[in-house]
Amino acid sequence: MGYLKAVTFSYDDSVTADARLSKIFKKYGLKATFNVIPKHTNPDVYREEKGVKIRHLNVEDMGDTYEGHEIASHTIHHPRLADMSYEDAEKEIVESTKLAEEMYNTKITGFAYPFCNWSNETVDILKKHNFLYARAGYNTHSFDLQDNLLAFNPTCHHNDEKLFELAEEFINMECDELKIFYVWGHAYEFDVDNNWDRIEKFCQIISGHNDIFYGTNKEVFELQKKKQAGNR
Repeated sequence: MGYLKAVTFSYDDSVTADARLSKIFKKYGLKATFNVIPKHTNPDVYREEKGVKIRHLNVEDMGDTYEGHEIASHTIHHPRLADMSYEDAEKEIVESTKLAEEMYNTKITGFAYPFCNWSNETVDILKKHNFLYARAGYNTHSFDLQDNLLAFNPTCHHNDEKLFELAEEFINMECDELKIFYVWGHAYEFDVDNNWDRIEKFCQIISGHNDIFYGTNKEVFELQKKKQAGNR
């Protein structure tokens, strides 16, 4: 029957803090998906939040940072896609994906909606261009499978007050079908909130369990599709 539990992570915006986060994931044998903005590659351009400078990762550091993880698309200008015309939204999605594929020499089949903002039209665009999945933004506090992978709602954000409660539940649960623990966020938030110890603790707790599959978003959703096909 294989794995019936899977853990995956999703982090946005291709920021310098991704490098530290990637090392933590690798330390614990975990995999993540990093949703990149391919034109944001100049670390000299930054914004501040609570006195913390949030910088984008430069091209030279991207290879080591994202090695072993998945690259997914996150548009060029980080707009609210649901507020745009179909044509403009499609341009944002297609052009950013093409550029990221060229930069990282990889085939991209995943997407994360900027501001978790999406519509039926944006789902149609992703379907038209053969995306496997896209992350939406409602935190379900659930591990159940979802039918619409092009508007997949995560289990929780890493700052969710129930994160460790959910981890304990997930580790101890017995299942007869696949369950997915999906955590998302932005790596720079650990600098802003001064809580890198939080993700380190979570990774330590959730890792190393023989009955859990640790994969990128793509790997986990491919596992879901395989399981569902086998049950037909």
